[in-house]
Amino acid sequence: MDRLIIAVYLDLEYQPNVGGIHSYTNRLVEMIDSFEFDKKIEVIYLSKRRLETNLFKKQSLYIPETEFRLKQWTLKRKLLNKIFSFNVLRNFNIHSKIQSEIERIVSKNISSFLSDSNVDIVYYLAPNLYPLNYAFIATHWDIGHKNMFVCQKIFNNASYEKWDYYHRIVLNQAFAIFVESEQSKKELIEIASIYKRKMMVLPLFPGKVVELNLDKDEQQFILNKWGLSKNSFYFYPAQFWPLKNHYGLIMAFKKVLEIYPDVKLVLSGSDKGNLSYIKSIVIREALETKVIFTGFVSNDEIYTFYKNAIALVFTAFLGPTNMPLLEANYLGCPVICTDLEGHKEQLKDNALYFDTFNHTDIANKMIEVKGKREWNFLKDENSTPSILNKHFLELYNVRKTFD
Repeated sequence: MDRLIIAVYLDLEYQPNVGGIHSYTNRLVEMIDSFEFDKKIEVIYLSKRRLETNLFKKQSLYIPETEFRLKQWTLKRKLLNKIFSFNVLRNFNIHSKIQSEIERIVSKNISSFLSDSNVDIVYYLAPNLYPLNYAFIATHWDIGHKNMFVCQKIFNNASYEKWDYYHRIVLNQAFAIFVESEQSKKELIEIASIYKRKMMVLPLFPGKVVELNLDKDEQQFILNKWGLSKNSFYFYPAQFWPLKNHYGLIMAFKKVLEIYPDVKLVLSGSDKGNLSYIKSIVIREALETKVIFTGFVSNDEIYTFYKNAIALVFTAFLGPTNMPLLEANYLGCPVICTDLEGHKEQLKDNALYFDTFNHTDIANKMIEVKGKREWNFLKDENSTPSILNKHFLELYNVRKTFD
């Protein structure tokens, strides 16, 4: 049988402290590795580094890019030595021209290698600005540089141009695009003019934290470490980017303290340039004893915060979807969050939604959830590998129209 070979590209540079990228890709690879796809589909892993043979159940393919590049650099040195022996050519921009040619040859060699290895499509689990010159499935998470307020703290160092390039060029070059929601599709059509039929919804899923099962003693040990008790604090796990709107949460929390003076606010996450500012706001508002900055914490601690918090309060501007909402819901933690259409698509009636630009609205929802006796939780019916399998089969006939 003629199978469709999907090569899942693994970027081993993702570290736990980078946040959502690590949580998403790590769990998705685990789900893919343990799933038996349709007999017409073969999934392998692809990397520019040699992977340990016992790391995965499925086969791995190593791209010998270093070897390709070394051969071309050797050729380059020989050519330059020969060319620059002629003094008249020293003023011409020969070096950059040869460099461009090397990049072209290396790219061609990699494409030939993939073709010779019978790879049909390369699948990128996260947005990749520089995909291989080969048929590929792109992953789209958000188009925040276009659909929220531009902040120079975020879009500096040409990052606006970087993401604009990704949506204008890379996504349009993609063979297919996996998005996390119908709202994602709508945004790409309206803002980036992406062809509708090549977009497929692969719903967001909770991270590995939901697989944990800490007993009450272990949870209490962690709560004691941070000076907390059950149902005495709100929780927001988010790296300190301006777009996460910690400022709005702090201002809303101050209003909550007027009604519930004994509650606390736990903020976990790494600094992305905005932490010192948020800490200065906390000091200005005299909330030092009420707001706890944990920094980057373990999954055990995240699990414990979810299981014991009054609620997850998610104030980010950016969507359309977010993983912590699903994690909290899965672990039985009430969710109050930004009224983004993607969030509503994720949790439907199983959350309280607020206008994140309205601090009073945020505070009112925090107060409401504190007094709410009953809470509905969304049943987890998401089977990500099965949905992937369905999408791969949908792409089968299209991809097999060319070699």
